[in-house]
Amino acid sequence: MQLIALLSMLLLGSDSGTPAPDLATPDTTATSPIAFIPLIGDIDDMSAMIVIDSIAASQGSKMILIEINSPGGSVSAGFAISKAIEASNVSVACLVDGSADSMAMYVLQSCDIRMMTKRSVLMIHQPSVGIEKGGRINDFGNAVRALTALNHAMIEHIAARMNIPAQVIVDAIDGNKEMWMYWETAIHFDAVDIVWKTQREALAALRKSVGA
Repeated sequence: MQLIALLSMLLLGSDSGTPAPDLATPDTTATSPIAFIPLIGDIDDMSAMIVIDSIAASQGSKMILIEINSPGGSVSAGFAISKAIEASNVSVACLVDGSADSMAMYVLQSCDIRMMTKRSVLMIHQPSVGIEKGGRINDFGNAVRALTALNHAMIEHIAARMNIPAQVIVDAIDGNKEMWMYWETAIHFDAVDIVWKTQREALAALRKSVGA
């Protein structure tokens, strides 16, 4: 992607001592060059609705930036956010500044440009569902089958974007283990496209890339 290549050049420029342009608080208005949308905290129906509505309202911007710092949450809510990102006519960049765990990692892999700061971490694990008390004995078996199917579906989405065999993730999270990545391992596994030192540096480069 040309924009990723441009951002990579800007990253090299920042590492070589080129000062980042002065950056004010990101503009959250629909007409700003970069529409800033926070995804902070648990992913649930409410947070998903806010993100989805914000994406829809930002189609006049040059770029959408979603800042992620989330432990994950609802699978259905995360799916809805991912579908909104993929349906956007405007490029969506996601910046992890903190953590993108579980369903937040799934959302990250739906973004056109995947970024993280060096202080951030990513995590993949098996999904979980609740089982209502008083259910029938077959409900437990159904829950296991549902979880198995859901696990494979989520892994396929993440692995395809990371361009690695799904089995790599399956092996890493087998036995209820968690796959944690800091910036170097995230780059190694192609879980992100670009790593920035700070959020300010990332935002400055994005604004420069769209001529803002």
